[in-house]
Amino acid sequence: MSSSIELDVGESWRGSLRQGSTRLFERSTSAFSQSRNNHDEEEALKWAAIEKLPTYNRLRTSILKNVHQENGGLDEVDVRHIELETRQQLLDRLVKVADEDNERLLQRLRQRIDRVGIKLPEVEVRYEHLNLDADVHVGGRALPTLFNWTANMVEGVLQLLHLYKGNKTAMTILRNSSGVVKPGRMTLLLGPPASGKTTLLLALAGKLDKSLRVLGLDICAETMVGDAMQRGISGGQKKRVTTGEMIVGASKALFMDEISTEDIKGWWIWGYWISPLMYAQNGIAVNEFLASRWLKENIGVQLLHSRGLFSDSWWYWLSIGVLFGYNVLFNVLYTLALHYLDPLGKPQALISKEDLEQKKESTTGIQGVGISQRQRGSNVSNKSDSGEGGKKGMVLPFQPLAMVFDNVNYYVDMPAAMKQQGITEDRLQLLRGVSGTFRPGVLTCLMGVSGAGKTTLMDVLAGRKTGGYIEGSITISGYPKKQETFARISGYCEQNDIHSPYVTVHESLIYSAWLRLPKEVDRETREMFVDEVMELVELSNLKGALVGLPGVNGLSTEQRKRLTIAVELVANPSIIFMDEPTSGLDARAAAIVMRTVRNTVDTGRTVVCTIHQPSIDIFESFDELVLMKRGGQMIYVGPLGRHSQYLIDYFEAVEGVPQITAGYNPATWMLESTSVGAELRLGVDFADIYRNSSLYQQNQAKIMELGTPVPGSKDLYFKSQFSQSFLTQTWACLWKQNWSYWRNPEYNAVRFFFTLVTALMFGTNFLGNLGRK
Repeated sequence: MSSSIELDVGESWRGSLRQGSTRLFERSTSAFSQSRNNHDEEEALKWAAIEKLPTYNRLRTSILKNVHQENGGLDEVDVRHIELETRQQLLDRLVKVADEDNERLLQRLRQRIDRVGIKLPEVEVRYEHLNLDADVHVGGRALPTLFNWTANMVEGVLQLLHLYKGNKTAMTILRNSSGVVKPGRMTLLLGPPASGKTTLLLALAGKLDKSLRVLGLDICAETMVGDAMQRGISGGQKKRVTTGEMIVGASKALFMDEISTEDIKGWWIWGYWISPLMYAQNGIAVNEFLASRWLKENIGVQLLHSRGLFSDSWWYWLSIGVLFGYNVLFNVLYTLALHYLDPLGKPQALISKEDLEQKKESTTGIQGVGISQRQRGSNVSNKSDSGEGGKKGMVLPFQPLAMVFDNVNYYVDMPAAMKQQGITEDRLQLLRGVSGTFRPGVLTCLMGVSGAGKTTLMDVLAGRKTGGYIEGSITISGYPKKQETFARISGYCEQNDIHSPYVTVHESLIYSAWLRLPKEVDRETREMFVDEVMELVELSNLKGALVGLPGVNGLSTEQRKRLTIAVELVANPSIIFMDEPTSGLDARAAAIVMRTVRNTVDTGRTVVCTIHQPSIDIFESFDELVLMKRGGQMIYVGPLGRHSQYLIDYFEAVEGVPQITAGYNPATWMLESTSVGAELRLGVDFADIYRNSSLYQQNQAKIMELGTPVPGSKDLYFKSQFSQSFLTQTWACLWKQNWSYWRNPEYNAVRFFFTLVTALMFGTNFLGNLGRK
């Protein structure tokens, strides 16, 4: 099959190599557009000669253009041993525009496979009446504190003895789920948060914890394993290439100093003889000190005896045999443990009493007392708020600030790999003449194709680039940006959420506010502000939930995104940068996060987000757009308008750009219309079109206006670099670390165990020797 596919690809390459022939690439944007009217006589003769070769040689021989000759003669080559330069030129001609031609290449391969009648293996997954229940703790009882862990251990022992039934609450996750996952189709699993999407996939994959009861799973032969998206060079590039699976096995070893065999008590001598380290040490020592390079053999023997080691030469071979046996034994035990034993750290489900009542209400239709009381309270508060006729302000005020950047260029040192390819320049330019404004109360979207420099621009403006060379002007409300003061009034939400797993949501926000709010803010005000932020980002019902580890336990991906935003909001910033806040989320979760972002903007803050491929609803929730092309150049900076009409009118005015179809995503249409392939097809440069447009002149006037300080305003100034003193920072870190240790029972149990065993070993080993050694 592989040989046939190679030959078919080689046939498609021939079309790009025949000058004046039937398959010459001419007047076509497709790498596979070929004419079949004329035949090149010379090439036809060569192909006729190849057809007479034996089958083995014929399948591996092709005719390619000689890249070393000026006229590009045709040579017979072995497709298995093509030079690197020839491969590169072939790929450049075959896939000139990767975003377009690569799909056509794959389609050709698929057509070839179908044409020769090769059927790829297919697996169909069926599941009928799938039910899944879980026993969960309610409220703070699920937090893995040392007390709760001890109570769980005692309850587990009592349940094994049938003396205690436990106090867990049964919760239904999947109820009578049936369906078919057919091969050759991309199946989309949708549902609101906490509806059981991930649990269903785990059930089909057979990866659920045994404490969950899976009933009625008839057939689950094989299913697709999930993919993990990781940040790379730019947000979009690695997301297309970092799909994989990884199996990680942790190994732990305890190294102890050598104890002389003369001083080991009889009841501990077995530990010495079963230690593989003892055999390794003796084998290495015997091999070294009994070597012939020593002047006298007695010197090495005496040295071994002085260290309590064996001096017989056969210890070398004994050590090798014992170590090999231990290697086999440990691998067998390790394999059996992976196959039969459950993981030590089991995911712990956490559900609040309010959520439990809501689930019961949705199942039974009977409304709980607590829910009705909260609804009545919320109705009263809504009426009072609406009666006031305005939006209630937050406890802590902030100063709205605008950011202006004009003609910003960013360079890095030229990589050594590029210099080896013949590039003589010393610096590589990533941003070229970037200009724009970010204003308070305006949600700005930063978009572009992969490698356009979206994250690079945001990192430069936020002051997070520690290397490279920055040129241009960056001002904050008319005053030059100083990173020391700018860090106090800005926030940055990373794409990859990093949180302490063993603290709750409320404690995470308290910790951030404690360190970042001014020292003049007292504790009561800080608590009130944190509660307001939690309500703003819709995390109030998860106040006592443990953050947990991503993909293991704790908060979901969407909830972690909102927590990341809240951690920055409690610092009361004026400007917030968000790097792809909706990446890795489904449509519903992304809508919840964007609602949180919009609530943040409505407070009057300046918010800038990078987005890779938004849906229509998410894209139209932004107020303004900054669009970049590959190479770090801007091609559109301005408002979106209702239903993105301003953006559509701007690009449809460019000659050759196709009009958007009804119902099509404006973001997708915009990226397709401004891609590298579109520029080559139209013969235009969208960056030049933008610089010569009236929109560019309007933006320059806006830059001049916002780049001038308002009369009576003052530059940002803080008495100290940090909000809190060193002692306060130390106390806050100790407070957080205390909770991290307290809620990590596995770590504490290991510490207690090793402390007890070590004390027992040393105590009994030196028993009776006190005062003499």
